[in-house]
Amino acid sequence: MGYGLKMVGAAAKEIKIPIIAGLGVWDWQDIVRYIMAGATLVQSGAGIMLQGYKVSRKWEEQMSVWMEAKGYKSLADIKGLALPNMIKTAEVPRKPTNVGMAIDTTKCTRCGVCLRSCFYDAITLTKVGAVIDPKACDVCGMCGEVCPSYAPQLFYK
Repeated sequence: MGYGLKMVGAAAKEIKIPIIAGLGVWDWQDIVRYIMAGATLVQSGAGIMLQGYKVSRKWEEQMSVWMEAKGYKSLADIKGLALPNMIKTAEVPRKPTNVGMAIDTTKCTRCGVCLRSCFYDAITLTKVGAVIDPKACDVCGMCGEVCPSYAPQLFYK
């Protein structure tokens, strides 16, 4: 869904025609996210097919409760609300200086899943387990998200 939000936000900033979103919509919060990013209409294919058609009524009810609690009267009130806060990926602050990632080699099974998930090629597999190069690591945490044994650990410097 992240790419879909990125594309909808970029389009909404540039064009002034209705935008239909529909990538990765699984629940009512995804609908709200797309509308806040500038979508006029949001569709769901797999989300409704896999959860059943009745889920759309549930989403509508949950959105109504949320909107009422936040004081929004209509979807028009939230359309594009997130646009001023959306920035290009290159503008996102990277590499925090007070944290790092390390592999707990007592937990590492050397399965290599972390290697496939690292966008920065910061991980190498050694005899004792995976090792993270702190100079290459962006501290994104993806390795920790995919590791079946929870070996990658965030630490504070």
